[in-house]
Parts: sequence; structure tokens; C-alpha cells
Amino acid sequence: MAYGVLGVGAIGAAIVTGLCENVDEAPEVLLSPRNAGIAAGLAQRFATVDVAAGNQGASTVRRS
Repeated sequence: MAYGVLGVGAIGAAIVTGLCENVDEAPEVLLSPRNAGIAAGLAQRFATVDVAAGNQGASTVRRS
């Protein structure tokens, strides 16, 4: 499963952490760059997390 998160503040960061921390298979997560510092930190912390170029990229996550 893949997720897109718009507006990465405290709640968004908590959701991503819950999805990706201490799990066998973390999902792919694409974050909007709205809060660039938090988004970049999450992308560094979790291998399956990336930051989109804009909000539209994070809102159109496709599963393959």
C-alpha cells in the first residue's frame, strides 16, 4: 500500500512514524513539501518515505 500525506506537521509526522517505525514492511509514503524540515527529516529516517516536489505530487500517489 502507498500513502500520500499533505501538510506534514505534528499529526502528519506522527502518522508516518506510526506507519513506518518498528514494522516488518513499511509502506511507501510520499509527503508534500509543506513543512520541508519535518518532511526531509522523515525521509531521512525512513527508507520508504520520499518528499514530493509539490502538494499535487503527494495527492496523486499510485499503487503499482
